[in-house]
Amino acid sequence: MINRLFILKMFITKITKARVFINKTKSCDEVQLKLLRKIINHNAETKFGKDNNFAEIKNYEEYASKLPIREYDDFKPYILEQAENQDTRAIVNDKILFFNKTSGTTSEPKLIPVTKTSLKGLQKSQSLMIYYQYLNQKNAFVGKAVGIASPAEEEISKDGIPIGAASGHFYKSVSKMVRKKYVLPYEVFEIEDYELKYFIIGLFCLMNKNISYFATANPTTILKIIETINSNKKQLLKDLNSGIIQHLKKEKSNHVDLINGFIKIDETRLSELKALFNQDEKIEFKDLWPDLKLVGTWTGGSCGIALKALIATMPNDVTSMDLGFVASEVRGTVVINESTQGGIPTYQDNFFEFIEKEDFEKGERHFLMLHELELGKEYYVVVTTQAGLYRYHMNDIMKVVDFKNKCPVLCFIQKGKGVCNITGEKLYEGQLLHAIAELNLNTCFVQVVGDEQKVQYEMYAEFEEENVNIQDLQSKLDKLLCEQNNEYMEKRKSNRLKPIQVSILKEGTYEIVKRRAVEKGQREGQYKPVLLQLKSEAMLDLSNYVK
Repeated sequence: MINRLFILKMFITKITKARVFINKTKSCDEVQLKLLRKIINHNAETKFGKDNNFAEIKNYEEYASKLPIREYDDFKPYILEQAENQDTRAIVNDKILFFNKTSGTTSEPKLIPVTKTSLKGLQKSQSLMIYYQYLNQKNAFVGKAVGIASPAEEEISKDGIPIGAASGHFYKSVSKMVRKKYVLPYEVFEIEDYELKYFIIGLFCLMNKNISYFATANPTTILKIIETINSNKKQLLKDLNSGIIQHLKKEKSNHVDLINGFIKIDETRLSELKALFNQDEKIEFKDLWPDLKLVGTWTGGSCGIALKALIATMPNDVTSMDLGFVASEVRGTVVINESTQGGIPTYQDNFFEFIEKEDFEKGERHFLMLHELELGKEYYVVVTTQAGLYRYHMNDIMKVVDFKNKCPVLCFIQKGKGVCNITGEKLYEGQLLHAIAELNLNTCFVQVVGDEQKVQYEMYAEFEEENVNIQDLQSKLDKLLCEQNNEYMEKRKSNRLKPIQVSILKEGTYEIVKRRAVEKGQREGQYKPVLLQLKSEAMLDLSNYVK
């Protein structure tokens, strides 16, 4: 019955949303300009709108010339003013329903407004995402689904606005029909102890053999589930048998009885698990869930490495489908097929501008609209949303992999310069610089690389002094980064991100690095060492220059 209702829901989505979404790509340029006009007019009387003369802007050319591209800190005072008093309408001419919380370039997290209008757009793109996943892999929706979200509410602003994650809001608000397909009750996501949370997630997954779909932003999260199961076989079996999670007794939560109440496992499944757990070999996804068909997760950038390791443990016919260009600031694309993992921009709900990668990194600012992009080229993305972000620089690089009528189909390639991301932590150069300054390091050269294989940051430094306590430095540096970046802290607590490693470089390494850069075409007078980057992108492997 539930599956029939789901199929009906997919048919309704096709008729009411998908057809329009595809048809309008024929005139995406017109749709975009109309949307921009609507956003400018609607927010002309906000404090930000008045400060930037929105009332005088008549077209896109004037918008682009009068308003420079911005970063979060440019919006922060307006956002905080409206967070303290909704009546100010400082940043957006709508009531803020809740804030998406994400890591910022400083110790304070970003608060991204979500309004009734922007939430409606998010819900539409979510429906479209599920519809296209269904089209590409219908068998994935026959069994149970494991979706992992962040808490909908972590704190409250001064004016009573919830601060949390949109994924949690969506999870909490799903219909009873959809909820019956989900393996995990929402309350699990509010467990603060990371190891306990993954223990409970693993336990609930074990109860259900007929899981056909896993979905979460980062594939390392799914890998964490199987790691937790393999490390806690005896206790998992004990708790499944008793129907009570022993470690949950220590948790200060109102949900203890509720979560325990969901524990139900039939004898056949319990016997299967006992037989599997008695074997010496590591248990893999294919052993526990042979009907698994689809993994919905990020497939681009450094996530591709973790995904490859994940898929290797799953049934042979499992496919993966990218969740699209999704950030706390904007849901940027809806992926339409698994072959390219490319997505159509959410052009009906967000206004997009692009700068060619090479131009941007040379300091040039020639802006392009959606219909002006070219196949195969890479671009930096600038967005204007309906929730108070105007010409916001995402610092993300996208590539055009296809076209749907006039509209480009985009894939995420990587974060831009100054940000590194291995498992969702988004570490900024500014955060590293702050930590290095706090430690008062006596060094002439520092470079930090993110090793996707080890899921770890490695700091290489050429020190001016001889006696450096490496263990103490690693511990202090890790602590400082955790204090500045809440997502880094979360990944460290759950051990999805390993502790930062520090290595001392041989004397003269900086000059070797600089020489290589000049040989590659950089002007010596303009050379600036790269502080932070992925190891796969580094010009030199600095491990070859360690003392």
